[in-house]
Order: sequence, then C-alpha cells, then structure tokens
Amino acid sequence: MPDRTHDTAPQARFRLSGEYFFTVLSSWLLPGAGHWLLGYRVRGALLAASLLGLFWVGEALAIPAAEGGSRSKPIAVGRKVNPVFFACQVGNGFSTLLAEALWGKPGPNVLDPIDRSLPRYLNLGILFTSVSGLINLLLVLHVMDPRTWVQAARDAALRKRPASGG
Repeated sequence: MPDRTHDTAPQARFRLSGEYFFTVLSSWLLPGAGHWLLGYRVRGALLAASLLGLFWVGEALAIPAAEGGSRSKPIAVGRKVNPVFFACQVGNGFSTLLAEALWGKPGPNVLDPIDRSLPRYLNLGILFTSVSGLINLLLVLHVMDPRTWVQAARDAALRKRPASGG
C-alpha cells in the first residue's frame, strides 16, 4: 500500500496573471469555457451544453405564434423593457448580448398589460434564460476562486505524472 503521508506533487500557488483574467472573462462570455481552460474538458463541455441549451430553449419559447404564414422573431428580454430579468440573463455573456442585439427592441404592443400577440410561454422562456444566466454567474465565481486554480494545477500535475505500478 503506498504511503500517502508525503505528497510528491509540487505545491501549487495562486498568482494573478493575464491568464487568470482571460479565463474569468471567457467563463462569463461562454458558459463552461473557464472550466475548459482550467483543464476540466468534460465538465466544461457539459456545463456549456446544459447552460447554453437552457438559454436558447428559453429564447425559443419566446417566439410568438406565426400569423398568416409570416415568420415571427423571438422576444428577448431587453435591458430597457425589463432591467431586472436582463440583469439575471446577462450572466450568459455573449448569448444575452447577441439575443438583445437581434431581438431586444420591443414591438409596438409588448408593454401593454394584456397583449394577445405575446408568446404563450414567454414567462417560461424568461425563467429559463434568467436561471441559466444566474447559474453561469455562480460558475464564474467558481473560476474566480483561487482555490479552484490551485486544485486545477494539482490535478494537471497528477495527470502528467506517470501512473506507478505496484
């Protein structure tokens, strides 16, 4: 049985660097990118697929029903229409900024109290996109944590070390 009292892995230390800021910014702009850049490839891919999927399904739920064969565009929560939900969604970074640029301007009757032309599942779409953004903000905080960087350095050192047969 191997002796585990002495860890042979080098001690990892945290340092602020350009790589740190790039990874944190990437983590915000594209969910899962921070974990991917830290070396957690499967985790990063799963986080990206789940959070981006949740966000874009929410956007798809915000597409009004087409009338008379015309194609309808989704209704994104814009910063001017509802700043609270936009603040929740902006945790998704690039996806939110893209959705607002494409679809964020309100139509003529979007702000009326009862508007029959609004998508049936608009509230559910807003919930999905907002929750996705809030979860990604938690992931950004995880990537910002120095302990995450130290653990990622240890894990990388262990992956590089050849397995000892015994």
